[in-house]
Amino acid sequence: NDNNPCTDDSCNPASGCVHTNNTAPCSDGNACTTGDVCGGGSCQPGGALDCNDNNPCTNDSCNPASGCVHTNNTNPCSDGNACTTGDVCGGGSCQPGGALDCNDNNSCTDDSCNPATGCVNKNNTNPCSDGNACTTGDVCGGGTCHGGTPPNCNDNNPCTTDTCNPATGCVHTNNSNPCNDGNACTTGDVCGGGTCNGGSPLDCNDSSPCTDDSCNPASGCVHTSNNLCHENPKTQGFWRRLCAGPHPEGQITQADVECVNDSCTFADVHTLAELCSKLNPDPANDKCEQAESQLMATMLNYCQGRLSDGSPIISSCTNHTTAGQSRADADALLCSPARTQATCTLAQCESEELNSGTALQTNSLRISRLADNSLRLTWDPPYGNSDYGPPSSYTLRRRASTNMPYQTIVTTPNLVFIDTTAVGSAYFEYEVIPNW
Repeated sequence: NDNNPCTDDSCNPASGCVHTNNTAPCSDGNACTTGDVCGGGSCQPGGALDCNDNNPCTNDSCNPASGCVHTNNTNPCSDGNACTTGDVCGGGSCQPGGALDCNDNNSCTDDSCNPATGCVNKNNTNPCSDGNACTTGDVCGGGTCHGGTPPNCNDNNPCTTDTCNPATGCVHTNNSNPCNDGNACTTGDVCGGGTCNGGSPLDCNDSSPCTDDSCNPASGCVHTSNNLCHENPKTQGFWRRLCAGPHPEGQITQADVECVNDSCTFADVHTLAELCSKLNPDPANDKCEQAESQLMATMLNYCQGRLSDGSPIISSCTNHTTAGQSRADADALLCSPARTQATCTLAQCESEELNSGTALQTNSLRISRLADNSLRLTWDPPYGNSDYGPPSSYTLRRRASTNMPYQTIVTTPNLVFIDTTAVGSAYFEYEVIPNW
């Protein structure tokens, strides 16, 4: 035995020990070789030992004395989870890094992570903004934001023109359109500065002498009866006819009884029969009875709106200037316990000139300046009773100051007069007197 594993030891009787080379497996003493085989009487090294442990977190080497060496490293690695990033070796294994940022900055995807495949960006139908301020109710679809309906940019202000700027949204630009300022007493209103500015005052003149013209901001022109115009007063004969029975022009009712009862003279009148009896003097030639009959007709004209206390008059009986003054005076004279034939005659005169209409002034005197600066005056016929007919003429008087007396400038049968002498004058007062 030569202690050589690579020889087969035997003994030849003729020659002695025989050491024959073999090809037996052996070890060459180097732990970094494998599959060593004897050859030529010595151990021949085999192939290099495979020290790869398939662990990326070790550095693999071989020590001839001891064999494979696996040294831990800190190399980048993959922990097998696609939802981590920056994995690093430590302690011989791969340590996961931070979570993978799957945010694609798209509001129309729901972002998540699948450990096997990584980021998942799934389309959604969430509300969104398409970046256009002129759409509203935008909704995601197919991974993108789709604009919704246009916004309502109407600010309900007629003085702004409403548009939309995709960058900023609704735009309200002041305009100068016609508008309504909410005041019915202005006309030609125009927008300015974003608000409606009232225009010129509304002309509420209805050219009627029977109304006082004004304007209500809520409703517009108001034409209020001034009690200067009404149906013509009637004489006592008319009222007697109504007492006799139904008449196409009217009737006397209990309301009239209550109205005339408010006077002093007729405070004891409570029925239609008592009222009608006062229209018939008894005895017929009694001056005070005749006066009461005329006053009853005046009261009925007043109660039925045919006569207004404010109506101006030109009295031939007194210096009264309104119908109310004459009515009140006649009532006081006839109600007085000390009344006489003279006071009854005066009361009768006062009442009769109202009933006949002869004391009532001409209506609706209108004055306008012509192109040559002369003044054109027009008027309507006075209230009167058909029994007396229209006036035969009209006397037109004028004064330059309220402190001066009126001066007659013309008497005419017409209802119009051109005052050419008023050219250049700043102030004149006129009155028209009817002549029967």
